[in-house]
Amino acid sequence: MELEILSNEEYISSPYLARKFRDSVTASCINPLMNLSRNVQQAIREFTPANLIYANGNEFKVSRLDFYRLQAQDPQFSTSRLIAEMKFDPESGRLIDAASKSTVGGAVDWHQVRSLRLVDVSLDDAGQINDQNDYRFRVSFLEHVIPLGRHEEGSYGTVGSIDYRFLHEERLRLVNLGPKRFGDAVPSGKVFSGFPICSVCGGVRSPFQSQAEIEDFIERHRTSCGNEPEWFTLHSEVISDTLRIGPFEEDGLAVNIIESVLLGATEVLELNNQELEYSILKDENGLETCLLYDPAPGGSGFLKLIMEYWEDIIDRAVDILTTCECEIACYGCLLSYSNQHYHDFLDKNRAVEFFRANRSGFDKIGEIPAVIDSSSSHLTGHESGAEEKFLAMLVERGFPPPDSDQYKINLGGSSYTVADFAYTDFKVAIYIDGLSKNLHGDPANKVRDRRLRAVLIEKGWKPLVISAQGLKDTGQFNAFLETIRAAIEYQ
Repeated sequence: MELEILSNEEYISSPYLARKFRDSVTASCINPLMNLSRNVQQAIREFTPANLIYANGNEFKVSRLDFYRLQAQDPQFSTSRLIAEMKFDPESGRLIDAASKSTVGGAVDWHQVRSLRLVDVSLDDAGQINDQNDYRFRVSFLEHVIPLGRHEEGSYGTVGSIDYRFLHEERLRLVNLGPKRFGDAVPSGKVFSGFPICSVCGGVRSPFQSQAEIEDFIERHRTSCGNEPEWFTLHSEVISDTLRIGPFEEDGLAVNIIESVLLGATEVLELNNQELEYSILKDENGLETCLLYDPAPGGSGFLKLIMEYWEDIIDRAVDILTTCECEIACYGCLLSYSNQHYHDFLDKNRAVEFFRANRSGFDKIGEIPAVIDSSSSHLTGHESGAEEKFLAMLVERGFPPPDSDQYKINLGGSSYTVADFAYTDFKVAIYIDGLSKNLHGDPANKVRDRRLRAVLIEKGWKPLVISAQGLKDTGQFNAFLETIRAAIEYQ
């Protein structure tokens, strides 16, 4: 059975999926009758086939991803909508979207990742919790966060000597690559475990089950579902305000900074350990950046409070770290169960040294424009399809296809612009501007566009612009094609 893999743009633009998967995931059991709900960042860790779930004095295990419920609610639903393609580099620990042009210098051994979006799950009763259990079954997972390049407006600047970026409503993908400890049945050669899942019916097995059990699971579903189960990873998506601090030149400094900030915020802002989440992002040069995000639907406002009370927070963090009797880190200061995968990097002395040299608060330099996906309600029908129409007309006229679409061009000082299309060899950036009042038709946006494109010219780029309406004007469009032809020296 061949599954259609949607592009990232198609994948994230389904109105049904956007409505269905925004906030929470539900786990249900028929006998005993029970329903548990978790927000998506908790569910991506807890509601997996590798875990045992503890509730109401019982143990439960995930038996199925509930595709049938989605099919009943939406006649157009297909599991192909749930599949995303990514690439993983085990050496650097980077995970990127398959469509990303971002690479690491030199030869990179990218491993393909096929991932299923986590939906509501069905549970089986695994027995009662009893006194013979010395401890609860816990699993440590290989987890990543991927920014998907869509967000509302934001700002950038510096905090001390480090850059920051604050974005409203950024779309993030949370990915669980599977347990860090491999089970015996994980196929040889894999650098991440994943989970055995049937993409037709949603049946699952724990990656810790025996080779014989996994082989039997695969054979039965190959016969009954007409498709062989795969070792998929799992992911969810959230829309969240985000705060990036970095990049940092020193490895391991980012996690020390963010853990110390959260430590200080627990007392200054009375923040609990579930109010904010973070991830450490690595860029193509191997430099690390803290990504702090707000998982609460609608936002809790804590990110702005951290920015506002930064000096008080880091002063309190320094007080806690310097008065703790440990030499490097302990469970009385930086260490916790949730950050155990970073324990080898946590060192309170590095954080204290950084904060003493970077006590000053957030200094805003400029604004970051919104990057809105094509499903946004801000776009009218003719504007949302303008880019696709332009590309089709370009190819029809015999032009070489652009090297890239949605191409990000850094302008310095954490500022950047995203061209709809780019011929990178000729430094030609093409923009198809919608003219609705919420987009380029807004006077403030026009001023911002002119400023950004002036910087582009200073950096040797040729920004070429046509409106969505201009594509409908034969004379204007033909003139635009001639401008492109001259810019890319195409005969």
